[in-house]
Amino acid sequence: MHAHMRMARFAGIGVLVLSWYPKGLADANGKPVDDLVLPLLNVAQSYGLKVCLHIEPYGNRTAASVASDLIYAHFRGYTTHPAYFRLPRRLGNGSDTTLLPVFFVYDSYRISNLEWTSILSTDGAMSIRKKAHDGYMIGLLMEITSCQNLRDSGFDGGYTYFVGSSTSEASSTSNWKKLSVSCLAAGLEFYPSIGPGYHDLSIRPWNRKTVVARSGGDKFYESYSAATKVTPSGLGITSFNEWHEGSQVEPAVPKSGPHSYMDYSPFSPEFYLRLVRLFVNHFEGFTSLPHSFWLAPDNEVNRLKKINDTLSLL
Repeated sequence: MHAHMRMARFAGIGVLVLSWYPKGLADANGKPVDDLVLPLLNVAQSYGLKVCLHIEPYGNRTAASVASDLIYAHFRGYTTHPAYFRLPRRLGNGSDTTLLPVFFVYDSYRISNLEWTSILSTDGAMSIRKKAHDGYMIGLLMEITSCQNLRDSGFDGGYTYFVGSSTSEASSTSNWKKLSVSCLAAGLEFYPSIGPGYHDLSIRPWNRKTVVARSGGDKFYESYSAATKVTPSGLGITSFNEWHEGSQVEPAVPKSGPHSYMDYSPFSPEFYLRLVRLFVNHFEGFTSLPHSFWLAPDNEVNRLKKINDTLSLL
């Protein structure tokens, strides 16, 4: 945990979005993660970082079960922890000054609008609004029309998650302008997701059409550049360490073997953390860099300087 927090600080990351299943549940190839939430929050606090939950599509997930998840997170002390990430809900032309704990809901479209309104509208039968377990809810955008659908469902924001144009209409950077306009019209906050590349053939060998080459950081830069042109409410990065989907920015070293992942050659293992830091500085208007930022091979330093110079023109 400490190693990951140090990496996040180096990269300028402010919020860690934790893939989460309810207690005792996990994905088909993983282990339950719920018992790690409080330790992560405690360690994150010591590094000045925030954490929030990314609610995965566990078996038999419904709007009612998500409401129960929020109640659980509240009474377990997750969402009341100082390190849990919060945002103010914006209502119409104004803003509710109450800071609410943030939840991302992956594959939110699997649940109908009508069912979501039962918990996310103020007059819903099981409404979470104005309750102790209320949350700032961010659903998954798949199409241009998803903005209005999410808003009608009662969501506060939408995110794109996927890297590349082959997975969904919303993940294509060429559609982000339309998506931004659509979300603005609907009153939904827009959080595009940028990423360095995508390669999940080790687990989905039939999915070659979605592969996105990293191209020495070009893909990452292109997605960041596209995001800055649509005035997003914030940016997400897909991903920190989804290794099986080849979208990670966590340090990677060359390795041979039947189950190796793409490394970052010809650059150092920390190349993508450095890129993230440049993007964060540009997006937030920061100027400082870690002391060790430029302690990299000459070819990497030259590449980073070139990208940094290009960022100044955005």
